[in-house]
Amino acid sequence: MRQTKSFTVNRDGDEVTYQCTQLGAWDGSKALIRAQKIAVSGINGLDALIQAMTPEDFDYFSHLFAKATMVTYQNDHGKTVKKSLHEVFDVFFSGQYFEMVQWLVFCLGQDFGKFFFLIQNEGEKIKLAWTNGAGKSADTAPETPDSSADA
Repeated sequence: MRQTKSFTVNRDGDEVTYQCTQLGAWDGSKALIRAQKIAVSGINGLDALIQAMTPEDFDYFSHLFAKATMVTYQNDHGKTVKKSLHEVFDVFFSGQYFEMVQWLVFCLGQDFGKFFFLIQNEGEKIKLAWTNGAGKSADTAPETPDSSADA
């Protein structure tokens, strides 16, 4: 199931709340492959992923996650407004670049944080399992001493 998580920031005395829903598997898997290609070996947190992004990558992830985010804020008349971030992105983050990066890191963490954590901490086990035959088909499995003696 897709989870929605929220975080709140203070913008000039007013609270702004972002409700970020995880991407579906189709969009998420494409984004994961792109994020993985950007990630440097031994990535040290999602902030390193942001630093390694090109402007095109940043635009891609911003558009993708903005469609999955609702933002609640006070408009100029003091009324509470809840809108799709994709609908208001350009004007909403104008001059608020630190907040934009906070939001994007939050979204990346929600969708891919567990993956990057597991790869970082379990990567050697995955590589070992793969090279020991877990990732090979039955007809390319390594020979065992018993099977070579039967031939």
